[in-house]
This record gives sequence, structure tokens and C-alpha cells, in this order.
Amino acid sequence: MTWWAIKRIPYGKMAIFVISTLPMSLHLIASYSYDSQIIAFVMMFVAQVLYMREKDGFVTIKDIVICTAFAMLVAPSKLVYLPVILLVFIIPKEKFNFSSKKVFLIKTGIVFVSFIFLLLLQIKGFESSATSTELWWANEPTRSLSWVLKNPIETLKIYVRTLFVRGEFYFNTLVGSHLGWFQISIPTYAYIPFYFFIIYAFMARDNEICHINFANKLWIFILSILSVVLIFSSLFLAWTPISYDTIEGVQGRYFIPLLIVAFLIIRNKFVTVNHNADKYAVFAVIYWNLFVGIQYFVTSFV
Repeated sequence: MTWWAIKRIPYGKMAIFVISTLPMSLHLIASYSYDSQIIAFVMMFVAQVLYMREKDGFVTIKDIVICTAFAMLVAPSKLVYLPVILLVFIIPKEKFNFSSKKVFLIKTGIVFVSFIFLLLLQIKGFESSATSTELWWANEPTRSLSWVLKNPIETLKIYVRTLFVRGEFYFNTLVGSHLGWFQISIPTYAYIPFYFFIIYAFMARDNEICHINFANKLWIFILSILSVVLIFSSLFLAWTPISYDTIEGVQGRYFIPLLIVAFLIIRNKFVTVNHNADKYAVFAVIYWNLFVGIQYFVTSFV
């Protein structure tokens, strides 16, 4: 699925490659985690949206069907990534051989169909999150949605406090500072270079045309923030005891799918890299992953 996304996406191929080869991403795939398929679904959906946005000629019915199918895969995988589907609205109406009204209905229809598919598969999840539940590991109930609505200021304080207290943990575990059930520790000097790989991968190439304008970037940023809020909210309502003043259960790996969207915000026409360097960067990422694996065995068994 990653191969298909790299082939389909008109630009950002290196971004897809680096995200899919982060130590955390490889760990998720190797452990049969369902998060790996979520990452892949988001990759394919974003690739299809950008393909439709940048393709020569008009968007076809086949393109719309493929986009809808991927949206239907993303939506029920995890509710927190539902805002990503609204990326369809960055496809210019000029790419459709229809009237403006019909184009809006098509885009809205993609979102609507995926949302209905989500409701059909996740209706029990919505019911459980609306009420307080007893946590087996804490012997305490969680906060309910009604509690949040009655205490918006306190809820906001908990969100902000969590971000400041756990921010470094999210930053480190995003790429893979701790794997497994956090019992596999990777040395700092081994995983930090992946952030440099990410920065490099997110930059535009000197042979690419950057068509993402400020309005589109602002829309993408809003969708990303909304998805982050949903990630915090889901664990706040489902996994955080009522006596806790920070949100429990949030991990850096939950933000990996959002990296696939974030590269569109960062790339610009003012800072570019030589596209010929990508072949060297690919080998650098591969060899550094081997180095990370060696470091784990050295620090754990020697």
C-alpha cells in the first residue's frame, strides 16, 4: 500500500518513504498492529487527493470512486482521523468537468458516504464514549461527555497541562524512542536523526512546482489540529480516570498519520532541495534503521 501511495502521489514521495520507515512505523508493521493499516489507508487517501489535484486533465469518475473507497477505509479505522477526509476540499473545482454546485456535491458526497460507513461500523463506540465507564486498571470511572460539556474550562486546562507535561514523550515516541510496550529503549543519538530525515523529506524538490497556497495550508492546519484534539478527547473519555489531571494513554505513534498531511503545510517554493539527493537519502534511512537495530541489541544484551 505504501508502494502504491508513493507511485500515485505527484510530490512528497520521499515524505511517504521516510514516514513508512520510521522505527515506530516498522515496529507497528512487524507487531501486526492495526495502526499500520491506518497509516497505509491515510497514505493512499492523501496520495489520491493530491493526484486528483495535480493531474493533467479533468478528474474522472474512476478517480472519484477510488477517492471515496479510500475515504471509507480511513473513516472507520479510527474516528480521530476523520478530519483528514475533508482534504477533498483542496481539490480545485477547475479539475472537475462539472458545474461548481455539482463539484461541491461530489466532495460533500465523499465525506458523507465515508461518515455513514463509519456510523454503521462504530455505533457501539459512540454509545460507550458518551457515558462514563469503569476502568479496570484504575478502579475508577472515566469522565463522561456530559461532564466535559458542563466543565469546558477545566477540560481545556487538562488538555493544555497534558501537552506541556507529556509533550516531550509524544515527540520522542513519534519516531520510536521506545518500542514494544515501551520496554525497548532506543538511544537518543540513534532516533533523533530521523527528525532530520523528516525535515529533509518534507521539503519541496527543485524540480517540483509547489501549488499549495496559504488558504489550502491553513485548511490543512485546521484539520490537523482538529484531529489532534480528537486524539486527546478519545483517550480523555475512554482511558483517563476521573481523578487524573492529565490525559492518559496518548502515544506519539497516534500522530504518525498526521505527518502524512503535515508535509503539505511545511513545503514551499522558497526552500528546496536537490531531487538527485533523494537516492542517497533512501540508503541513509535504510542504513540508519540497521544502526538502530544494532544499537538496541548492543544496549540490551552486551
